[in-house]
Amino acid sequence: QAQTIPSLYRDLEQSYYNGDYAACLKLEKSFVEFAAQRIDTLAANGYFYIGDAYLQSGKKDKAIQYFEKEIDLFEKLEMQKTDSYSNSLSNLSYVYFEAGNLEQSEKILNKLIESDKANYGAASEIYVRTILNAAETLLNFDRLADAEKLLKNTLKQQTKESVNYGLLLFKLADLYSYQGQYT
Repeated sequence: QAQTIPSLYRDLEQSYYNGDYAACLKLEKSFVEFAAQRIDTLAANGYFYIGDAYLQSGKKDKAIQYFEKEIDLFEKLEMQKTDSYSNSLSNLSYVYFEAGNLEQSEKILNKLIESDKANYGAASEIYVRTILNAAETLLNFDRLADAEKLLKNTLKQQTKESVNYGLLLFKLADLYSYQGQYT
């Protein structure tokens, strides 16, 4: 039998997709009470909607709380091998970075790298995209040597004819240009 989607969730989702973040935040208290009794993807998605509404409103600390709840639910649901889980880790790492908590951002980023490598394989487009984002983050942390090491190690796991190989080489060239190494 099909599950009926509660109107509270539908309202939250509709407000989010309409870009009405203030309306999402007005539903926060009711949704938190609703979600406290659930361990399912409706609750996880709702936490994302509220978290992103806070992020869009400039309230990064509140966004982090809800993104962490979303990830916690995905882990309880054993959804670590899904795109949703990877996206959630990526979002949380980004928000920590934007909030200035570089240590926590890197911790989540490393968890994302491990997860995507295990789930998709080192030669997958998803994993390489994660590595490219991680390298960019490391550049933003001014950790050039770490970014170079990450890119070179991932490059070794690609076939030379692959698009991924070219993307990684291009990012490595960016890094060397940034460092003033043009040869």
